[in-house]
Amino acid sequence: MRPGVASLSILSILSILSIHSRSIIMSRAVVASLVFSVALIAGCSTSPSASSHDTNQAVQDAMRDYVTAQTAATGRLPIVHQGKVLQLELATSEEYPDGFHAGVSTHGNLYTSCADFRDPATGTQYDIDFLVNRTDGRFHVVQPIVHKIDGVKSPYDLAH
Repeated sequence: MRPGVASLSILSILSILSIHSRSIIMSRAVVASLVFSVALIAGCSTSPSASSHDTNQAVQDAMRDYVTAQTAATGRLPIVHQGKVLQLELATSEEYPDGFHAGVSTHGNLYTSCADFRDPATGTQYDIDFLVNRTDGRFHVVQPIVHKIDGVKSPYDLAH
């Protein structure tokens, strides 16, 4: 159900309880259980921040798994950019000790998050965005994209 329907159902139950409150004594635990049950039936989250935190964590985990798998053999992440194959190493900093940024953005059905890399041959710094898709309840990296080179944005179709 839609959240508005859940709110309406909760209000209806509370109205009924208040009408009969003179003849029925209900504990706070029973009222809380009823509200919680209606929210669950309606498909609403009782703690909205938990679901977004879980999604963000799943996106971050998919990104880390992708980087680990892609860098296992050489320690470098191959990325095609402007007709060249870059071989980049994960870069750490005081701000990002593991190289991965905490933020996650949503673009339609795709999520993006980024990590810092550098070209060991030139020292050039790259901010790489990872496009992540959710299929069958699991998150998968679709494609890494160069977002910034030495702090300068590299344009691509997703705006952020």
